[in-house]
Amino acid sequence: MDNELLRFARLSAAVARRVAPSPSRFATPAYAPATLFALLLLRERLRLTYRGLEDLLRLSGQLRRVLGLRAVPDHATVWRFAR
Repeated sequence: MDNELLRFARLSAAVARRVAPSPSRFATPAYAPATLFALLLLRERLRLTYRGLEDLLRLSGQLRRVLGLRAVPDHATVWRFAR
């Protein structure tokens, strides 16, 4: 994995944790809003489609680790969060 991409992923995760709303204490979301926001930043930076982002995350364990993902979110999950 390219070091620049990993640096951007770390930066986007840090920004997303500060900016994204915290999850409700009553909800048990599969993915934190900050993580999904970081994925949107990464998608825009790389100019990927939602399915392309899903494929990239499936192929890169190192990128998933940096973003704190145990499982790869479906492209529809990221799309719904973006809306």
